[in-house]
Amino acid sequence: MAILYFPEAGARADRDAVVPDARWEQLSEWVALGIRDCIGAIDLREGQSTAVRLENLFGNYKHQPIYWGELHELLKRLSEDIDQGIGAEFFFHYDRSNAARVLLVEKEWEKAFAAFTSIKKEIIAAIDCYALQHP
Repeated sequence: MAILYFPEAGARADRDAVVPDARWEQLSEWVALGIRDCIGAIDLREGQSTAVRLENLFGNYKHQPIYWGELHELLKRLSEDIDQGIGAEFFFHYDRSNAARVLLVEKEWEKAFAAFTSIKKEIIAAIDCYALQHP
């Protein structure tokens, strides 16, 4: 019997054991969130085929059980796909004080956005430029 160890969770699982119903729902939510935020949000092509396999795996759970080993391998592959894809992307960096401005723009400008809906795109773009120190 091969055992998988997940140090972050402090848990062990038999590779050939079925993921129990009690874990399936939460794992499904986490995987969907990861796919949405890491693959979908930046259109990371390198991870799309693995993401589809994971979505199919969770989508068919009621008809075909998920095994810990299979899930482990797909998540490992997704992580490698993300690492590979991220290396080809370019990102901007906000310093911490300016990142707060970007994160709070919706809340701080809520009343103005409600009163003048057409200004939202321009305000967000202006805050973004300012936060990147491109006034």
